Amino acid sequence: MPDDVATALRELKTRQKRERLALGRSWDETTHVCSDETGKAVLPRTYTGWFHPIRIAAKLPRITLRNLRHTSVPVMLHAGIPASTVAAWHGHDLRMTTAAYNRVYDEGLTAAASAMFGAVDKAV
Repeated sequence: MPDDVATALRELKTRQKRERLALGRSWDETTHVCSDETGKAVLPRTYTGWFHPIRIAAKLPRITLRNLRHTSVPVMLHAGIPASTVAAWHGHDLRMTTAAYNRVYDEGLTAAASAMFGAVDKAV
């Protein structure tokens, strides 16, 4: 685990202990990293609820966080970010990322042909 992540988790644990002591018996004794101020787990749909007003204010089309995450994988791959980096970013296995998300675009085929055979006419 990277040092900055370990430090952030230790700081979170310390903050949660302070909150637990302040609440006393009403603290929900869970082991979730993401919990609200009473110790209850924060469910994924909570983040979706927080996201929609932001999405609306930004005038973005209706999309769930889950679908937004799924969209980010092929966008990153198409932008030329190495598949191993994209997989690590999303917590995927490299094979799963390339099998499920890697799409072949005309530009990619042209670049591959150009690398193999020199300049390729765009009309080909």
